[in-house]
Amino acid sequence: MQQAVTLLSALANQPVPVAPPQGPSLPASAVVRINIYWFLSLVLSLSAALVGIVCKQWLREYERDVSQSAKQALGVRQVKFEGMEYWRVGSIVTSVPLLLQLALALFLIGISELLWHLHRAVAIAVTTVAGLTAAFYLATALLPLLQYVYLSLKTDRRFLSKHVFTAPQCPYKSPQAWLILR
Repeated sequence: MQQAVTLLSALANQPVPVAPPQGPSLPASAVVRINIYWFLSLVLSLSAALVGIVCKQWLREYERDVSQSAKQALGVRQVKFEGMEYWRVGSIVTSVPLLLQLALALFLIGISELLWHLHRAVAIAVTTVAGLTAAFYLATALLPLLQYVYLSLKTDRRFLSKHVFTAPQCPYKSPQAWLILR
């Protein structure tokens, strides 16, 4: 009997393991999608960093000044310039911001989906800011196209009138705007 009392007393004094509180569970398909968004975002961000570093090395080599006569330096510079053009280094440099923008979009999509499964109020706030960011991005990409179309119509004699509004040149020239204009 004494052993039973001792055993019960020992058990009563031991801390009871407490299970962590369970939050809302996410559907397996949502977990997979969110992980795809976030890991693609991470890989694209790191890839953009790597491409940026490599491009900086190329540009540093391009600008490296080797002590030569003016005539030789001009010839070397022209050879380097033609190489940069032929190998489309400018297009590679232009891709770095696009990679980062795509990474940001994937991250925001993933965080928005996660938050819709966890807490509606937080999801609304974050999705609103992400939506405004996307609207700004799309507007600045599309405005040069709209101005181009408007100016094309304005120069067509069929659409000319006395009161044609002429806006100053749209300054939002970015890689995504040029992609749309092509």
